[in-house]
Amino acid sequence: MRAPVLRSCFALLCGVSTALALTSDARAQGANECASAEALKGYGTFAVTNVGATTDGLPDTLCNFFNNQQVFNDVWFVWTAPETSVVDVTTCALATWDSKIAIYHEACLSAAIACNDDACALQTRVRFSTEGGVSYLIRVGSYGAGISGSGSFSIQPMAFEADITDKVTGNRYVAVSGLSFNAAESLGVALGGHLTSIGDAAEQEFVHANFGNLAGVDRRIWIGFTDFGNEGVFSWTDGTPAKYTNWNAGEPNNSSGVEHYAEMFGSTGQWNDLQESGGTYAHLAVIEIAGGGGGSNCLGDLNGDTIIDAPDLAILLSSWGIPGAPGDLNGDTIVDAADLAMLLSLWGNCPE
Repeated sequence: MRAPVLRSCFALLCGVSTALALTSDARAQGANECASAEALKGYGTFAVTNVGATTDGLPDTLCNFFNNQQVFNDVWFVWTAPETSVVDVTTCALATWDSKIAIYHEACLSAAIACNDDACALQTRVRFSTEGGVSYLIRVGSYGAGISGSGSFSIQPMAFEADITDKVTGNRYVAVSGLSFNAAESLGVALGGHLTSIGDAAEQEFVHANFGNLAGVDRRIWIGFTDFGNEGVFSWTDGTPAKYTNWNAGEPNNSSGVEHYAEMFGSTGQWNDLQESGGTYAHLAVIEIAGGGGGSNCLGDLNGDTIIDAPDLAILLSSWGIPGAPGDLNGDTIVDAADLAMLLSLWGNCPE
């Protein structure tokens, strides 16, 4: 049974202060050698300095920026992903030296799986897919030899435009904008799902109602229906049997012979076939993750450690007011007081 949440305003403010402190590990600085990489836990902002650090890692072709494949004066961290997601590691607005970051699987001599140099002026933002419970090496250094500094870097899940769980089926739907059909499908696979499939009229209504006019904008939505490679025979990318369709009148028509990918109109909910890039239209990709309601399948457990406590409160507060951020517990596309109240009511250990 959960412990009752009885808090005075003063106690709540103290808890908030404690939670915010837990999101940043002031002790973290980084290890000079990969073999002794400093362990980090959860999402948050962490101190880093490469002042006096030597270069321990090898050059990597993935880190080739301005004809430079090396990350100089590097320090190392090992971080265990709390959930399957897409994560941003960044020094943007958190450090001042010319930084460079590479990500590896746990083995020190493995090839980089992601790397970045100048994502934001001279600072760095690197994005990569994670698998819950898997550890990753984070190598923070400099673009050039002899360059060093002190500051912080953050590890945060990529912000979705919406993150909504169907409370009837338990399936999670996340929305990302600005991707082509294939890029959106690849992201869906990395997240453990696919572009959404529409199995019946109820799911059609759920997707249309929640995403068709997201944030007050009429959307064109990528759904995972395609006849690429088998003209005229549409199928779902997740293998769902194609038993239900909702085509607009006269569609699909494969205009110009290049329209092999389905979109849903936000205005009507009806479907249209379109080219893979989406043409001149901005698209919202809706990705469906079966049973993906959270890292531990426990509402409110935002960091996936099977307990709802101060670190989860800190994640919620850090995403306050952001559409589709991880703290949106009630699925209304915004993190606000209603989500805070829900998290406090769930405080304690997740059910067995």
